[in-house]
Amino acid sequence: KMEEIGYLCDEYYNLIKSPEDNSNDDEDIDGLPDKVSVSSGSGFSISNKGYVITNSHVTDDCKNIQIKNSAKSYDALLVLNDSVNDLALLKADFKPNGILAISDKAPSLLEDIFVAGFPYGDSYSDTLKITKGIVSALVGIGNNTSEIQIDAAIQPGNSGGPIIDNKGNIVGVTVSSLNKEYFLESYGSIPENTNFGVKAETLRNFVKSSNAGIQLKAPSRLQAAKDELSKLLLNSSVKIMCLND
Repeated sequence: KMEEIGYLCDEYYNLIKSPEDNSNDDEDIDGLPDKVSVSSGSGFSISNKGYVITNSHVTDDCKNIQIKNSAKSYDALLVLNDSVNDLALLKADFKPNGILAISDKAPSLLEDIFVAGFPYGDSYSDTLKITKGIVSALVGIGNNTSEIQIDAAIQPGNSGGPIIDNKGNIVGVTVSSLNKEYFLESYGSIPENTNFGVKAETLRNFVKSSNAGIQLKAPSRLQAAKDELSKLLLNSSVKIMCLND
C-alpha cells in the first residue's frame, strides 16, 4: 500500500523514496537546487561533544549526512563504520540536550525495553515515536550472539535508534526485522513483533575501537519514572538523513 502511493523502503525497512513533488522542480526560493533526502534513519547521542550512533546501513553510500534534533539540522562526518555489526559513529558540531549511557550489564530474557526512533521519516509527523516491549531472545538471526531479539514494534526509519532499559541505559541499537515477504512465501505466515538490535556490549567495543577519546556517561543503577525516560529519549534521539547534492 505504501508503494502504491510512492513510498519505497530498502531491505531493512528504511524509507528510501517519498512520493515525488514536482511543484517547485527541486528549487528553493532563491532558485538554487535543494538537497534532497534519499533515505532516513534514527540515531542517538552518546557524548556532549556531538558523537552520535546509528546503523552502518543507514549511512551507506551517503554523499552527505545530516543529524537533525528538535532544534535544527547539522552536517555530520562519518568517524567509524562497522558493516559487520552494522554500526556507525558520526560526529557533528552540536551539543545535545541529553546523552544516553551504554549498559555494562548483559541483557536478560523478559527484560522491559523501550525503543525510540523516527519511523517513516516525516511522512506523517516529525516527532519522536516510542514503543515498549521485552527482550525476547538473547541472540539474533542465525544465532548471532552480538544481537538481541525484541518484540517492541519498529517501522521503516527506526534503524539506528536506541533500545533502552527501565533505567535509561542503552541495551541495544535497533537494526532489523525479519523479511515478511520471505516468511510469507516460505512458511505461509507473516512474522509479527520479531525485531533485532545490536547488543550494548558490541556497541561499547565499537565506540572504544574508534580511538576518539569519547567519555561515555556512566550507566544508571536506579529505575527511572516513565516521564524521565521519555524526556531522556526526546533529548538524546536524533534523525539521520542521507542526502544527495
